[in-house]
Amino acid sequence: MESVNIYQIRDLQYSYDHLFSLKIENLNITKGKIIGIVGPNGSGKTTLLKILAFLYEKSSGELTFDGKIIKKENMEKARQDVTMLMEEPYLLHRSVRNNIRYALNLVSNNSINYEHFLSMLGLNSESHLLKSYNQLSRGESKRVAMLMHLILNRDVLILDEPTNNIDERSKSYLENTLVKLRKSCKTIIFSSHDIMFTLKHADTIHSLYSGRLYNDMLLNIIEFNIGKVMANFNKIEDKDKNIMIEKQFISPNKIVFNANSVKYFLNNNGKGLVKATIVSVTLYDNRCVLTIDIEGNICYLYYNIAQFNKKVFIPGSDIFLSLKENFLNI
Repeated sequence: MESVNIYQIRDLQYSYDHLFSLKIENLNITKGKIIGIVGPNGSGKTTLLKILAFLYEKSSGELTFDGKIIKKENMEKARQDVTMLMEEPYLLHRSVRNNIRYALNLVSNNSINYEHFLSMLGLNSESHLLKSYNQLSRGESKRVAMLMHLILNRDVLILDEPTNNIDERSKSYLENTLVKLRKSCKTIIFSSHDIMFTLKHADTIHSLYSGRLYNDMLLNIIEFNIGKVMANFNKIEDKDKNIMIEKQFISPNKIVFNANSVKYFLNNNGKGLVKATIVSVTLYDNRCVLTIDIEGNICYLYYNIAQFNKKVFIPGSDIFLSLKENFLNI
Protein backbone atom coordinates (compact mmCIF):
# COMPACT_ATOMS: atom_id res chain seq x y z
CA MET A 1 0.00 0.00 0.00
CA GLU A 2 1.38 3.38 -1.03
CA SER A 3 2.17 5.74 1.85
CA VAL A 4 0.31 9.05 1.99
CA ASN A 5 1.64 12.21 3.63
CA ILE A 6 -0.86 13.78 5.99
CA TYR A 7 1.47 16.78 6.62
CA GLN A 8 3.80 18.47 4.17
CA ILE A 9 5.88 21.49 5.16
CA ARG A 10 8.00 23.58 2.81
CA ASP A 11 10.18 26.54 3.86
CA LEU A 12 8.08 27.20 6.97
CA GLN A 13 9.10 29.91 9.41
CA TYR A 14 7.60 30.92 12.72
CA SER A 15 8.94 33.90 14.64
CA TYR A 16 8.08 35.00 18.15
CA ASP A 17 8.85 38.53 19.30
CA HIS A 18 12.23 38.46 17.51
CA LEU A 19 13.52 36.17 20.28
CA PHE A 20 12.85 32.80 18.71
CA SER A 21 12.62 31.60 15.14
CA LEU A 22 11.60 28.15 13.92
CA LYS A 23 12.74 27.27 10.40
CA ILE A 24 11.72 24.06 8.64
CA GLU A 25 12.85 23.61 5.06
CA ASN A 26 11.18 20.28 4.41
CA LEU A 27 9.06 17.90 6.51
CA ASN A 28 6.75 15.09 5.43
CA ILE A 29 4.70 13.14 7.96
CA THR A 30 3.16 9.89 6.74
CA LYS A 31 -0.44 9.12 7.62
CA GLY A 32 -0.85 6.33 10.16
CA LYS A 33 2.73 6.49 11.48
CA ILE A 34 4.17 7.37 14.90
CA ILE A 35 6.57 10.32 14.71
CA GLY A 36 9.03 11.25 17.47
CA ILE A 37 10.49 14.75 17.88
CA VAL A 38 13.60 15.07 20.06
CA GLY A 39 15.74 18.02 21.06
CA PRO A 40 16.92 20.06 24.06
CA ASN A 41 14.78 22.54 25.98
CA GLY A 42 14.12 25.66 23.96
CA SER A 43 14.80 23.96 20.63
CA GLY A 44 11.23 24.53 19.38
CA LYS A 45 9.54 21.16 19.94
CA THR A 46 6.36 22.53 21.54
CA THR A 47 6.19 25.34 18.98
CA LEU A 48 6.35 22.82 16.13
CA LEU A 49 3.67 20.64 17.72
CA LYS A 50 1.36 23.65 18.16
CA ILE A 51 1.84 24.56 14.50
CA LEU A 52 0.93 20.98 13.54
CA ALA A 53 -2.12 21.21 15.83
CA PHE A 54 -3.09 24.52 14.13
CA LEU A 55 -2.85 26.40 17.42
CA TYR A 56 -0.06 28.64 16.10
CA GLU A 57 -0.11 30.30 12.70
CA LYS A 58 3.09 30.13 10.66
CA SER A 59 4.83 33.37 9.72
CA SER A 60 5.68 32.20 6.21
CA GLY A 61 6.06 29.10 4.05
CA GLU A 62 3.63 26.37 3.10
CA LEU A 63 1.83 23.90 5.36
CA THR A 64 -0.33 21.22 3.75
CA PHE A 65 -2.65 18.98 5.76
CA ASP A 66 -4.45 16.01 4.24
CA GLY A 67 -3.92 17.43 0.76
CA LYS A 68 -5.14 20.97 1.58
CA ILE A 69 -2.91 24.04 1.90
CA ILE A 70 -3.58 25.54 5.33
CA LYS A 71 -4.31 29.25 5.49
CA LYS A 72 -5.75 31.43 8.22
CA GLU A 73 -9.28 31.00 6.94
CA ASN A 74 -9.29 27.18 7.06
CA MET A 75 -7.15 26.59 10.18
CA GLU A 76 -10.16 26.18 12.45
CA LYS A 77 -11.67 23.50 10.22
CA ALA A 78 -8.37 21.60 10.04
CA ARG A 79 -8.13 21.80 13.84
CA GLN A 80 -11.20 19.57 14.10
CA ASP A 81 -9.15 16.62 12.80
CA VAL A 82 -6.33 17.06 15.32
CA THR A 83 -6.08 16.95 19.09
CA MET A 84 -3.07 17.83 21.27
CA LEU A 85 -2.26 16.70 24.79
CA MET A 86 -0.12 19.37 26.44
CA GLU A 87 2.81 18.59 28.72
CA GLU A 88 0.81 20.08 31.61
CA PRO A 89 -2.66 18.57 31.05
CA TYR A 90 -5.73 20.57 31.99
CA LEU A 91 -8.72 18.86 33.59
CA LEU A 92 -12.09 20.38 34.44
CA HIS A 93 -12.61 21.00 38.14
CA ARG A 94 -14.79 17.97 38.65
CA SER A 95 -14.56 14.20 39.06
CA VAL A 96 -12.86 11.87 36.59
CA ARG A 97 -16.27 10.49 35.56
CA ASN A 98 -17.61 13.98 34.84
CA ASN A 99 -14.49 14.88 32.88
CA ILE A 100 -15.17 11.82 30.73
CA ARG A 101 -18.83 12.83 30.28
CA TYR A 102 -17.71 16.25 29.13
CA ALA A 103 -15.46 14.69 26.46
CA LEU A 104 -18.26 12.37 25.33
CA ASN A 105 -20.59 15.36 24.88
CA LEU A 106 -18.07 16.89 22.45
CA VAL A 107 -18.29 14.03 19.97
CA SER A 108 -21.22 13.40 17.67
CA ASN A 109 -20.87 9.63 17.96
CA ASN A 110 -21.87 8.95 21.56
CA SER A 111 -21.63 5.21 21.00
CA ILE A 112 -17.83 5.31 21.26
CA ASN A 113 -16.48 2.46 23.38
CA TYR A 114 -14.62 4.52 25.95
CA GLU A 115 -14.55 1.59 28.40
CA HIS A 116 -11.88 0.11 26.12
CA PHE A 117 -9.75 3.21 26.66
CA LEU A 118 -10.44 3.14 30.42
CA SER A 119 -9.01 -0.35 30.63
CA MET A 120 -6.11 0.52 28.35
CA LEU A 121 -5.07 3.39 30.63
CA GLY A 122 -5.76 1.61 33.93
CA LEU A 123 -8.64 3.92 34.91
CA ASN A 124 -11.51 1.42 34.91
CA SER A 125 -11.89 1.05 38.68
CA GLU A 126 -14.75 2.83 40.47
CA SER A 127 -12.23 4.42 42.84
CA HIS A 128 -10.52 6.15 39.89
CA LEU A 129 -13.80 7.37 38.39
CA LEU A 130 -14.96 8.90 41.68
CA LYS A 131 -11.76 10.84 42.29
CA SER A 132 -11.86 14.62 41.97
CA TYR A 133 -9.39 16.26 39.60
CA ASN A 134 -7.33 17.55 42.56
CA GLN A 135 -7.01 14.09 44.10
CA LEU A 136 -5.13 12.69 41.15
CA SER A 137 -1.39 12.18 40.98
CA ARG A 138 0.49 13.78 38.08
CA GLY A 139 0.58 10.45 36.26
CA GLU A 140 -3.13 9.84 36.82
CA SER A 141 -3.96 13.34 35.56
CA LYS A 142 -1.94 12.67 32.40
CA ARG A 143 -3.78 9.38 31.84
CA VAL A 144 -7.23 10.97 32.34
CA ALA A 145 -6.32 13.75 29.93
CA MET A 146 -5.07 11.15 27.43
CA LEU A 147 -8.38 9.30 27.77
CA MET A 148 -10.34 12.47 26.97
CA HIS A 149 -8.26 13.06 23.84
CA LEU A 150 -8.79 9.46 22.72
CA ILE A 151 -12.57 9.85 23.15
CA LEU A 152 -12.44 12.77 20.68
CA ASN A 153 -11.31 10.19 18.10
CA ARG A 154 -9.38 12.62 15.88
CA ASP A 155 -7.24 11.52 12.93
CA VAL A 156 -4.08 13.00 14.45
CA LEU A 157 -3.04 12.73 18.10
CA ILE A 158 -0.23 15.07 19.21
CA LEU A 159 1.51 14.49 22.55
CA ASP A 160 3.88 17.02 24.13
CA GLU A 161 6.32 15.20 26.46
CA PRO A 162 3.80 12.46 27.37
CA THR A 163 6.09 10.70 29.88
CA ASN A 164 7.72 13.74 31.47
CA ASN A 165 7.74 13.69 35.31
CA ILE A 166 5.26 10.86 35.74
CA ASP A 167 5.57 7.64 37.73
CA GLU A 168 6.66 4.36 36.13
CA ARG A 169 3.18 2.85 36.48
CA SER A 170 1.57 5.67 34.49
CA LYS A 171 4.40 5.59 31.96
CA SER A 172 3.79 1.88 31.43
CA TYR A 173 0.06 2.47 30.79
CA LEU A 174 0.86 5.24 28.29
CA GLU A 175 3.40 3.05 26.51
CA ASN A 176 0.93 0.17 26.25
CA THR A 177 -1.66 2.60 24.89
CA LEU A 178 0.74 3.73 22.14
CA VAL A 179 1.43 0.11 21.22
CA LYS A 180 -2.30 -0.59 20.85
CA LEU A 181 -2.97 2.66 19.01
CA ARG A 182 -0.40 1.64 16.40
CA LYS A 183 -3.02 -0.75 14.99
CA SER A 184 -5.63 2.02 14.68
CA CYS A 185 -3.92 3.72 11.70
CA LYS A 186 -4.02 7.07 13.49
CA THR A 187 -1.14 9.48 13.03
CA ILE A 188 0.60 10.08 16.34
CA ILE A 189 3.24 12.79 16.81
CA PHE A 190 5.05 13.19 20.11
CA SER A 191 7.97 15.12 21.55
CA SER A 192 10.15 13.62 24.24
CA HIS A 193 13.41 13.94 26.15
CA ASP A 194 13.26 10.19 26.74
CA ILE A 195 15.55 8.74 24.07
CA MET A 196 14.74 5.12 24.88
CA PHE A 197 10.98 5.80 24.76
CA THR A 198 11.39 7.52 21.40
CA LEU A 199 13.50 4.73 19.90
CA LYS A 200 11.05 2.13 21.12
CA HIS A 201 7.85 3.68 19.77
CA ALA A 202 8.58 6.05 16.88
CA ASP A 203 8.55 4.89 13.27
CA THR A 204 10.39 8.06 12.26
CA ILE A 205 12.49 10.37 14.43
CA HIS A 206 13.27 14.04 13.77
CA SER A 207 15.57 16.32 15.77
CA LEU A 208 15.19 20.00 16.58
CA TYR A 209 18.07 22.21 17.63
CA SER A 210 17.92 26.00 17.96
CA GLY A 211 14.78 26.17 15.86
CA ARG A 212 16.15 24.06 12.99
CA LEU A 213 14.77 20.66 12.02
CA TYR A 214 16.96 17.71 11.09
CA ASN A 215 15.26 14.74 9.44
CA ASP A 216 17.32 12.29 11.44
CA MET A 217 18.12 11.56 15.05
CA LEU A 218 20.81 13.83 16.45
CA LEU A 219 21.74 13.03 20.00
CA ASN A 220 23.34 15.95 21.81
CA ILE A 221 23.83 17.46 18.35
CA ILE A 222 27.20 15.78 17.80
CA GLU A 223 28.63 12.75 16.05
CA PHE A 224 31.72 10.81 17.11
CA ASN A 225 34.03 8.13 15.84
CA ILE A 226 34.72 5.61 18.56
CA GLY A 227 38.30 4.61 19.40
CA LYS A 228 38.37 1.38 21.41
CA VAL A 229 41.62 2.29 23.18
CA MET A 230 43.68 5.41 23.69
CA ALA A 231 46.41 3.89 21.48
CA ASN A 232 44.16 4.49 18.47
CA PHE A 233 45.12 8.15 18.73
CA ASN A 234 48.47 9.90 18.63
CA LYS A 235 49.85 10.47 22.11
CA ILE A 236 49.61 13.99 23.49
CA GLU A 237 53.00 15.19 24.62
CA ASP A 238 53.22 16.32 28.25
CA LYS A 239 54.56 19.71 27.21
CA ASP A 240 51.38 20.31 25.19
CA LYS A 241 48.84 19.17 27.77
CA ASN A 242 48.35 22.55 29.43
CA ILE A 243 47.37 23.97 26.03
CA MET A 244 45.34 21.05 24.80
CA ILE A 245 43.20 20.66 27.92
CA GLU A 246 42.11 24.28 27.87
CA LYS A 247 41.44 24.59 24.15
CA GLN A 248 37.78 24.45 23.09
CA PHE A 249 35.98 24.34 19.78
CA ILE A 250 34.65 27.69 18.70
CA SER A 251 31.30 28.00 16.88
CA PRO A 252 30.28 26.56 14.47
CA ASN A 253 32.23 23.49 15.69
CA LYS A 254 31.65 23.77 19.40
CA ILE A 255 31.10 20.62 21.42
CA VAL A 256 27.88 21.10 23.41
CA PHE A 257 26.39 18.74 25.96
CA ASN A 258 23.30 19.91 27.83
CA ALA A 259 24.31 23.53 27.16
CA ASN A 260 27.79 23.06 28.73
CA SER A 261 31.01 23.39 26.76
CA VAL A 262 33.20 20.30 27.23
CA LYS A 263 37.02 20.52 27.24
CA TYR A 264 38.81 18.15 24.93
CA PHE A 265 42.26 16.97 23.86
CA LEU A 266 43.75 17.30 20.39
CA ASN A 267 45.87 14.67 18.72
CA ASN A 268 48.74 15.59 16.45
CA ASN A 269 46.41 15.72 13.46
CA GLY A 270 44.22 18.32 15.15
CA LYS A 271 41.29 15.96 15.74
CA GLY A 272 39.18 16.43 18.88
CA LEU A 273 39.40 13.68 21.48
CA VAL A 274 37.01 13.28 24.41
CA LYS A 275 37.14 10.67 27.18
CA ALA A 276 33.76 9.17 28.15
CA THR A 277 32.54 6.50 30.55
CA ILE A 278 29.89 4.02 29.37
CA VAL A 279 26.85 4.06 31.67
CA SER A 280 24.70 1.54 29.81
CA VAL A 281 24.14 -0.13 26.43
CA THR A 282 20.62 -0.62 25.06
CA LEU A 283 19.60 -2.54 21.95
CA TYR A 284 16.45 -1.93 19.87
CA ASP A 285 16.13 -3.96 16.68
CA ASN A 286 19.11 -2.82 14.57
CA ARG A 287 19.86 0.18 16.77
CA CYS A 288 22.36 0.52 19.57
CA VAL A 289 22.19 3.35 22.12
CA LEU A 290 25.13 4.07 24.40
CA THR A 291 24.41 6.15 27.48
CA ILE A 292 27.70 7.84 28.35
CA ASP A 293 29.05 10.25 30.96
CA ILE A 294 31.33 13.07 29.80
CA GLU A 295 32.51 15.22 32.70
CA GLY A 296 29.21 14.74 34.52
CA ASN A 297 27.06 15.27 31.43
CA ILE A 298 24.82 12.32 30.54
CA CYS A 299 24.71 11.93 26.76
CA TYR A 300 23.52 9.37 24.23
CA LEU A 301 25.19 7.95 21.15
CA TYR A 302 23.08 6.26 18.49
CA TYR A 303 24.40 3.68 16.05
CA ASN A 304 23.44 0.88 13.72
CA ILE A 305 24.27 -2.32 15.60
CA ALA A 306 25.77 -3.86 12.48
CA GLN A 307 28.61 -1.31 12.66
CA PHE A 308 29.84 -2.45 16.06
CA ASN A 309 30.58 -5.47 18.18
CA LYS A 310 28.44 -4.92 21.28
CA LYS A 311 30.93 -6.90 23.42
CA VAL A 312 33.29 -3.94 23.19
CA PHE A 313 30.85 -1.70 25.03
CA ILE A 314 31.07 -2.65 28.70
CA PRO A 315 29.25 -0.45 31.25
CA GLY A 316 31.77 1.27 33.51
CA SER A 317 34.57 1.21 30.94
CA ASP A 318 36.09 4.25 29.26
CA ILE A 319 36.00 5.01 25.55
CA PHE A 320 37.60 7.82 23.60
CA LEU A 321 35.56 9.80 21.11
CA SER A 322 37.02 11.74 18.21
CA LEU A 323 35.02 14.52 16.62
CA LYS A 324 34.17 13.98 12.96
CA GLU A 325 35.06 16.71 10.50
CA ASN A 326 32.13 18.92 9.47
CA PHE A 327 29.63 17.02 11.61
CA LEU A 328 27.16 19.91 11.49
CA ASN A 329 27.33 23.48 10.31
CA ILE A 330 25.56 25.21 13.20
